[in-house]
Amino acid sequence: MILDNTKQVNVSVIIPVYNVAEHVFRVITRLKRQTFRSFEVIIVNDGSIDDTGKMFQDYLPKSGLIYKYIEIDKGGVSKARNEALNFVAGEYIIYLDADDDFSEQLIDQYYHTIQKRNTDIEIFPIDIFKKKGKVKRVGYSRNQIIDGKKCVGLICSLKMPGYVVGHISKSVLWKNVKFNERLKVQEDLEVLSRLVISKSSLKIGTNNISYYTYCASDTTNRHSELSNFGQQYMDVAQSVLQTASNLFDTDKERNELLEIQLSATMEAIRLNYKASNMPKVESLKKEYHATLRESCLRVKPWIKRWVQGMLLRGDVMMKLGL
Repeated sequence: MILDNTKQVNVSVIIPVYNVAEHVFRVITRLKRQTFRSFEVIIVNDGSIDDTGKMFQDYLPKSGLIYKYIEIDKGGVSKARNEALNFVAGEYIIYLDADDDFSEQLIDQYYHTIQKRNTDIEIFPIDIFKKKGKVKRVGYSRNQIIDGKKCVGLICSLKMPGYVVGHISKSVLWKNVKFNERLKVQEDLEVLSRLVISKSSLKIGTNNISYYTYCASDTTNRHSELSNFGQQYMDVAQSVLQTASNLFDTDKERNELLEIQLSATMEAIRLNYKASNMPKVESLKKEYHATLRESCLRVKPWIKRWVQGMLLRGDVMMKLGL
């Protein structure tokens, strides 16, 4: 099913949804209150089994928004975003999630920043709302213009987390770049690493102001999925490093980027430990120490990873839930 009242717009806002009935009214209200008006919202319902579809079909025609509403069989957030890319009408693309919160100025600020600086992508930090009301700001919070190589380096050194809701980009960049539909974790970081080098001489702006609050949810506790998630963290790291290897010339430069692999290995160890998959834990611990010996990290991150490696030897980190 496709509902469409398309008009000419500057920005396409893509929102994949799955079982978010309790958030439908709030997200539509947030969109209606945006200070920037020349945008369309593309809602892709990824096989919801609650009242999500009914509510969007009821509210969107009355909202005054320019919209496209699409229903697909459940295939995951990446499939939903890829489907939306087929219907983009705007010159620029912004991704949002229905269960998060965002400023009424988000589209305005994202759009006018990329216009003013004449860049291809603008990346913003985001705030993460955690349990007990704690808010943590994440992202590369500097005002500067960088190239694709620098951006991939920041991703590999964990200074740029790559949340897809934290950037605006030219829609033309997505013609040959799609989300990896196999990934269930960090699919946005993986696609960003490819997007920023999709064309030569891209200009990428970074910013220090957040307009988006990500509402963190607990990772699934199903043991059957934990080990798979751990492997996917490793797969993402390998994909990003493969992208980086084509940009950095020397072994020393490439080895400096191994922070992302160390981080992914640590997360895979934690998830496999939680799933009681101890043979995999022992294998990953050996891999972690081998990668650490190979790396040429700067002093501060190397010390951090060395300490973690020492704690791993006695399973201290997993027992403490670190």
